[in-house]
Amino acid sequence: MISMKQFPITTEEELKQAITRFKERIDYFSGYQKKIAEKFLWKAQELKNIDLEFEARRLLVSYYNNLHEYDKGFATFSWLLQRCDEDRERFNYKSILGLYSLIIIVAKQYSAIPKTRVIELFDDFERRYREMGIGERMISSYKFYQYSEMGEIEQAEKEYIVWQAASSAVFFPCKQCEELFLSAYLADEGRYEELLELIQPVLDGRITCHYNELSELHQGMLACMMLGRWEEATVLEVRSRKFLDLDIAFLYEFSSHLLYYGITGAFEKGRILFEKQLPHAREIAPDLTRLKFFISSQEFFRRLHQNGRTFVQLNLPGFTAVPAGADGYEVAGLMKYCQDEMNRLAEALDSRNENDYHKKQTALLVERCVAIEQQVCE
Repeated sequence: MISMKQFPITTEEELKQAITRFKERIDYFSGYQKKIAEKFLWKAQELKNIDLEFEARRLLVSYYNNLHEYDKGFATFSWLLQRCDEDRERFNYKSILGLYSLIIIVAKQYSAIPKTRVIELFDDFERRYREMGIGERMISSYKFYQYSEMGEIEQAEKEYIVWQAASSAVFFPCKQCEELFLSAYLADEGRYEELLELIQPVLDGRITCHYNELSELHQGMLACMMLGRWEEATVLEVRSRKFLDLDIAFLYEFSSHLLYYGITGAFEKGRILFEKQLPHAREIAPDLTRLKFFISSQEFFRRLHQNGRTFVQLNLPGFTAVPAGADGYEVAGLMKYCQDEMNRLAEALDSRNENDYHKKQTALLVERCVAIEQQVCE
């Protein structure tokens, strides 16, 4: 385990060495290690060394992304990109371009960011990638992300055809996992057999790079639930949970787990999960991941209510949307709250995107969840 004591810093040379040693044992999912990287930043600012400040901030963008502190990530990335634009010879522009993809993926998931701004960001991203000779294949994969999550499915499918015909990406290549960008789309479209086929290399351990297990194991669990393959779903639930931290805003990943707990009657696990993740869903998490979370949450509470539970105990300081009494929170009230949030977020995203995609997809997913319950009951 990395400790602050391993990095005593008083001079610029000591800070440079500390950053180098830190990179050798980095763990992007540790909040404690994020604090060490933030200490590097503060020290670089104190020493007034912009080059070391650049390196510290470059570390922090990845931490903020993987810990889902996206507001900090956006601000830090903007600073880094501005420094590169001022002097591309001095600063590592290519590495910052690699981080740009993280910004593009997340920005479109906030309904408060206008569509014009989302398009501007992507156009700038694409321009910079083309200038660096990145290659059509990588650009097309991100265009597919862009169109599919904004509900422009015809455009997304056209972009997939472009991706298939393009040569492999020449920047940050990973031939093992480059096709996995389709997984969330296949899940949204209810194409579960295709999804399992796509992510099979992750499920059987052939692909373990780029945190694909974090992203894909819960998708596999969801697909197996929808297909009635419960033994496999149970195995994947256990495997997926090992990659997740209840104190981090893994709203999309935990949405699959919450649905699983509701269907299988593991209500205590679901109660704890909801209690831990709701504060993230009420604050700064992207709207799209919040939407996924509230869809599963309302299904969880519907099943809890059907099981005869009227009240549930939750420790939610500052949460007043549903009144709490001596017996706890009323389950029916929590279910309605989640339904209202689900509908509000779908409407906000659709309003920004100028279509009704998320409203329709939300209704379809709710129908699929009910169908799962009917299969289990039979």
